[in-house]
Amino acid sequence: MKKLVILTILLVSALMGFSQDDDKLNIGGELYTNNRLRLNDTLPWSWNENRIDLQLTRKVSGFGKFNADVWFRSFNFSENDLINPYYKSNLTLPFSYEIREANFELYDFLIKNLDVTIGRQRIAWGTADNINPTDNLNPYDFADIFDFGRHLGSDAIDARYYIGDDMKIEGVFIPYFKPARLPFGDWWQAFEEDNTNLPDTMRITETHNIIPPITLNLKYNNFTYNYLLPENKFSENPVYGLKVAKTLFGFDFSVSYVYGRDGLPLPSESNVTVDSLSSSLDTAYLSIATKLIYPREHIIGFDFAGVIGNFGVRGELGVFIPDKEYKLTINSPDPNQMITLPLDFKAEGMPEDSVVLSSKPYAKYVLGVDYTFNWNAYLNFQYVHGFVNERGNGNMNDYFVLHFEKKFFDDKLILSPADIMAGVYDWTDIPNNYVFVYMPTLGFQATDNAKIEVGARIINGKGNGLFSKIQDKDEFVISAKYSF
Repeated sequence: MKKLVILTILLVSALMGFSQDDDKLNIGGELYTNNRLRLNDTLPWSWNENRIDLQLTRKVSGFGKFNADVWFRSFNFSENDLINPYYKSNLTLPFSYEIREANFELYDFLIKNLDVTIGRQRIAWGTADNINPTDNLNPYDFADIFDFGRHLGSDAIDARYYIGDDMKIEGVFIPYFKPARLPFGDWWQAFEEDNTNLPDTMRITETHNIIPPITLNLKYNNFTYNYLLPENKFSENPVYGLKVAKTLFGFDFSVSYVYGRDGLPLPSESNVTVDSLSSSLDTAYLSIATKLIYPREHIIGFDFAGVIGNFGVRGELGVFIPDKEYKLTINSPDPNQMITLPLDFKAEGMPEDSVVLSSKPYAKYVLGVDYTFNWNAYLNFQYVHGFVNERGNGNMNDYFVLHFEKKFFDDKLILSPADIMAGVYDWTDIPNNYVFVYMPTLGFQATDNAKIEVGARIINGKGNGLFSKIQDKDEFVISAKYSF
């Protein structure tokens, strides 16, 4: 709490430090609460979020402006601590704050038509709805796994040069790499590594065949992961981006290039150790410790958005080129530590080293269309090839995302009976490789600023896809938001 008070004092002091001739401080944001109940036999609460999103802006005449976005959030449930009593507020009401953005923007910096933004900022590229294969500068924020378009802010320099009213050249430099934030609670299982290729048995042989081979059944006690960030030096951390945007024939087009790192880690080395042997010496209990790294990649992007007739159309293409081939090295257990004889043993049967990310380019793309009906209804449809967590040549899956809403009673009541996401992981065996997420909602727009929404999230699927892994986590959702 002391750090929070100091942060608030410094922030207000900086804002009020401008001369009185400057524009006034604008304070906006929203109050937001979201609670979820898991739809299984015991109906456990799975999500409790109460948040103040405070957005501050102050323009400085003829100079630029200051922007800040700070979250004050009570997140998660009361913690069970057997040592500290519950009069401690951090146990009863877990609380945190987060500086999502804090930057200042300079107009006509050094030369006319050149604007520069310096500081923590969200640099959103792409034209599709929430799923954007060209939006690769800021790391993903998967804390809420169903908020596909949420990203973390990055400390960056963003320079934009305007040529006339219809063209822009943008260059971005991010000096520090920041990984993606993984989901909260048991939702992390969606990103859990697939361990189905691990063997059930292991064969131990002696080099000179003095002792007959021994076959051990294998049981895996635990898996641990060590996330290895790039070295803290200039050559390893920076992310670079360049984008050229142009309006042509009523459409907005852009091409972009990013040299950075994937925000989701990749396994590079697994060390297999023996915890213990059974008393009958026929079963070994193993642990696997895996090192995870963040691969470098080049990303070439293209997007467009416009209107054809009464339909809004948009599309994005991202071509991802890993900087090299990435392999997973398996270090098998040492049998000589299990069998204390003056002989040389070796283990056989563990997986061989394998390529986990080829250097071959692969593409993700989105095509979308939306339409507003004259009977106060709205339809949005997108086809997605390659979800945000998918990578590697030949590993992209197909998804179909549909949103339909109808408003009633002077737009006070908003019904969305057909919020659907369907995915196919293998077109040759759809019944065993699919996902279907149904998310109906009913909203009440009490005022222009206040909205209450209730809904459900029903997940059904099979296979090893992102959402199939969490197909048992159906939820009832209630949320409320007040904007100011």
